Amino acid sequence: MLSLLILVLGVIGSLAFSYRMAKHPGVYWSQVQVRFISPQLDSSNTLQYPPYSMIIVAGAVGKMVDSSVAPRMASAEATLVGQGVHDGYSVRLPNTGGQWASQFIKPYLDVQVVAPSSDQVLARMGQLITEIGDDLTTLQNQTGVASKYRIGTQLSPPVTPLYYQKGSRSRAGLAALLLGLGITFAARAIAGRDRSKADRSTQLSQARFAQARFAQARFVQARFAQARFVQAQHRG
Repeated sequence: MLSLLILVLGVIGSLAFSYRMAKHPGVYWSQVQVRFISPQLDSSNTLQYPPYSMIIVAGAVGKMVDSSVAPRMASAEATLVGQGVHDGYSVRLPNTGGQWASQFIKPYLDVQVVAPSSDQVLARMGQLITEIGDDLTTLQNQTGVASKYRIGTQLSPPVTPLYYQKGSRSRAGLAALLLGLGITFAARAIAGRDRSKADRSTQLSQARFAQARFAQARFVQARFAQARFVQAQHRG
């Protein structure tokens, strides 16, 4: 009875969970590059800072905007939405060294935003881009960089793109259903095993009780036979 109840409840729960996963809404997301560019002194003369200096500045500004510690990914092309994030953002200096090494070769910040609505994505992206520009200005003010020697920024692409990501409903529903049924049958098997143990324990207890009753009956019979033998001797 217990196994049947577990099976029925598990199937109902699995179907409900599968339906919910199949109807789960998608997310909006965006990704831009904020490139750090050398100052333009005039129409024909551009001051070129060493690449490593530009990368250091980009990394410092990135940490000022987003100081969170994100897990290292195998590829610098990894996206937040690809990692399963449904609401969040990241500002990072791309690491081309993978999970086991640090290698920064280009002076730009990868900015990504994920949110349930397009308005939230665009608003948050605009805020992050503004913060990057403000923090770059603050950093150069603090170090006393003259205006004509200041590093600038450039967006790529110039207009913030907007994407909508939604997984396959059929795959999500099927995966949820299989997971639920797997848990159900595992629980049913455990319940059946426990029931079998309980049955064996009951049978063992009954057998021991029967043995005890049999031994008690034999003892009574022996005592009764002994008493009759004693009485017979007295009569003789």
